[in-house]
Amino acid sequence: MTTIPEALEDYFRACAQKNITYKEIAQKINSAFGLCLTHDIIRKRYKRWCKNPAILAQKPRRMDKPTTSTDDTLQCLQKRIDELESRKSSDTQEQVVANLRATLNATERKWKEAQKQSTVTELVRETVREVVIAFPPPPEPHKFKTVDKKHEQEAVLMLCCLHMGEVVSVAETNGFGEYSMAVAQARFQSVVDSVIDLVRDHHRGERIRKLWVINLGDNVSGDIHEELSITNERPVITQTLSAAYLLALGIRDLAANFECVEMVGLPGNHGRNRKKPMHKLKAEDSFDRMTYETVGLLCANIANFTMTIPPAYWVRQVINEVPFVFLHGDNLKAWNTLPFYGAFRMNANFTTLHSTRDEYYKYLVLGHYHQNVFLPRMGGEIIFCGSLKGPDEFSLDTLQQGSEPAQLFFGVHPSRGISFRYPLNARDATAETESRYQFTLAELTLADMAKKIGLL
Repeated sequence: MTTIPEALEDYFRACAQKNITYKEIAQKINSAFGLCLTHDIIRKRYKRWCKNPAILAQKPRRMDKPTTSTDDTLQCLQKRIDELESRKSSDTQEQVVANLRATLNATERKWKEAQKQSTVTELVRETVREVVIAFPPPPEPHKFKTVDKKHEQEAVLMLCCLHMGEVVSVAETNGFGEYSMAVAQARFQSVVDSVIDLVRDHHRGERIRKLWVINLGDNVSGDIHEELSITNERPVITQTLSAAYLLALGIRDLAANFECVEMVGLPGNHGRNRKKPMHKLKAEDSFDRMTYETVGLLCANIANFTMTIPPAYWVRQVINEVPFVFLHGDNLKAWNTLPFYGAFRMNANFTTLHSTRDEYYKYLVLGHYHQNVFLPRMGGEIIFCGSLKGPDEFSLDTLQQGSEPAQLFFGVHPSRGISFRYPLNARDATAETESRYQFTLAELTLADMAKKIGLL
């Protein structure tokens, strides 16, 4: 039985004598072996045969063995059939011959298919080898210009929802939540230490001279919910003084590691002294305002610290040439427990409002929802800041979930906007591991505590 290489060699000899064309060779090979070769493939094969006539006989070794084995099988089957046919026929012999013929036909079909596949595979390989060209050597890498004058960055520590005085029961939350004044002090120390570590270690090659501390309110647990007034660890006045003292401890350590620290204090909803929300005097008639005023008094002797308390419940603040809008966010209308639709609507309204004064802002930053979230928008972002409280009875009972106790720290570049960002997770902080900020105001006055640690 003629093989494909043998047939190709015969046709190529005829082609060399101009007796047959590439197209005719392709038609004959396709008809004889059931292939789909084009005249272009035949032409390339012919060109290679002209350079090396022995190339048609070259096949991968792994393809030669099955072919030889199949040839032997076919010959044995044919020989056996001939022997049986030469004898006197019987029904049994005829059945055996029929079975052998069926086996022969099946084996022959498999052999032709294997021949077809091996030929196609080899032709594809040859075509790929002819077409594929290695990439040229890579060019020299682009060398960026060295900038002698670095842009000065400023850093922002977002604080929100300290909820000083609230108690979250480990038992009632099945171990998912825990909070008290001691836990709040440990977690706040962890946040402050993380900021100092990040600036000193991870960003020590950058020029970060100023730190903004933006406090979005809810520094105290308050009494706006009846269950809070029953379970709070301390009354609201002690909550306020403790929150102020704790913030002052953080300002003391942060001011020692930055050239300038400026704190902006905004009101939340837990700091109001009435159960029903008010629209007038929202920023002034608040225990958050009392907290910020106390921090300003405690840190009056820190020369590089500035306290700013805006009279409105929101503020547009330009940080390192980048405009922000900050507010607590309790007036944001959620939909189906999701605040994100309301956040985009609020952003559109604030954008329209500030555009009437030819102002714009790049980032809208809110708290209240106890999650660190970043929502991209055209020209900037909507950012939510988390809480140090973590999961509590309310979130687990109504939503069956809770957020990690975390705050937010990021850098601001004049041309890039927010350049780096770190959610500062304080879940693992305990009163034993972070003990530097542990205190109890119920036993001493605020002035005595401040003098004891050098704030006054």
